[in-house]
Amino acid sequence: PNVEKPETVSLSLNDEGALFWNNDPLPDEALAERLRSAAAQNPQPELHLRADHNTRYQKIAEVMSLAREAGIEKMGFVTMPATAN
Repeated sequence: PNVEKPETVSLSLNDEGALFWNNDPLPDEALAERLRSAAAQNPQPELHLRADHNTRYQKIAEVMSLAREAGIEKMGFVTMPATAN
């Protein structure tokens, strides 16, 4: 059988807490609906969460909570290596 590979969605937060869905700006109030829509897809996409190292943990925790409430089953964190100055 042909197994369809799920899409990967990148949800990024900058140091000010602004959201980006696959690099497109996303207003905070639109996040819950976008997550519910993604959770309803078959196969469900995998959510890759990226956050600037200065992003407040509370904002990251809120995003993770919304994703779980929406029914997102696969969520991972993407980290960027430190750059030498």
